[in-house]
Amino acid sequence: MYDQIRLTSPYPFNSDKEREYFCQRFGLFNQNYNKGIYNNSGYKDLSQNMGMYMKLEDPSNNQRGKLTLSVSLHKLYNFHTGIGYQNYNDFDFFQANKTRKLLVQMFPMLDMSKIRVNEYEIGINVIASKSPELYFTELKGIENKGILKRIIEDRRIKEYHMYGTNASDRTRSVYVFYNKTAESKNCKYKNVPNNLIRIEKKNKRIENLYFDHLFDSFFQKEILKKLENEFVEYLSYKEYPKPNTGFRKNDFDLMELISENGQGEAINEIKNQLKTNLISKQTYYNRLKRIDELEKFPISSYFEISESARELKFLIAKKINELSQKSVRFSS
Repeated sequence: MYDQIRLTSPYPFNSDKEREYFCQRFGLFNQNYNKGIYNNSGYKDLSQNMGMYMKLEDPSNNQRGKLTLSVSLHKLYNFHTGIGYQNYNDFDFFQANKTRKLLVQMFPMLDMSKIRVNEYEIGINVIASKSPELYFTELKGIENKGILKRIIEDRRIKEYHMYGTNASDRTRSVYVFYNKTAESKNCKYKNVPNNLIRIEKKNKRIENLYFDHLFDSFFQKEILKKLENEFVEYLSYKEYPKPNTGFRKNDFDLMELISENGQGEAINEIKNQLKTNLISKQTYYNRLKRIDELEKFPISSYFEISESARELKFLIAKKINELSQKSVRFSS
């Protein structure tokens, strides 16, 4: 479930000697003494760091100082248990809660109750029967109450860092579906399942969330419910005309236009086509008449999602349910 998280702690040291020991202990060898900034960029792969990025900022006249940690709980757990530094297997909240204890042991100098969560990521992996890219072509987005939130299919593109502001709760959420098999093999991981799809929701710009809250059972149940809503109930797929319904292609084009925009907007679109000479007057009148006739039909019942979309919907629902059951069973 949980994967990458970004945490900020108040400055934890009482002396320069404590700070120096910490910097040596965790490889914060990139040091700017004038600015009082230290980080371990380039040294995350040291065995004691387990892939964690750390940045320490000394107190100054204007700043209180802070320590920033960025870590994948999923990868940290796998590394600690000997599976390897990867996140292509399943990871439930029970395992995440065990990883919390590992972090507490690693950083006894930190007061975990005062550590803020700046970002956290929820992720699941599903194994499909076909290439992941096939399923991505069927996705429209996360749609709820008329608002469609886009899904990003490549975390390396600029849009991944820009898209997904959710003004309703002042949290910026980014939804990502990508080919986990390809990504893992590029990282030289072995024994990666074929056709593995990674599904993530990254929450950023979070207010008033502390580290311990991530491991509260009520908070985790709420996350599971939201995950099920967004990736099962609200996940919208492209719809296609059902075969052999007796309608012509033009009828389906009009029905789709009405279904997505309403009858009024569909008529305005037909008018615009006439104004820009895309259609003739006769075609214009024929389509207006047909729109009036189609209003009598339950338009949505003449469209359906594809077989691959149905498969993906089933796989996501099944995986969320499995992880939910595991988390609840082991935490009770």
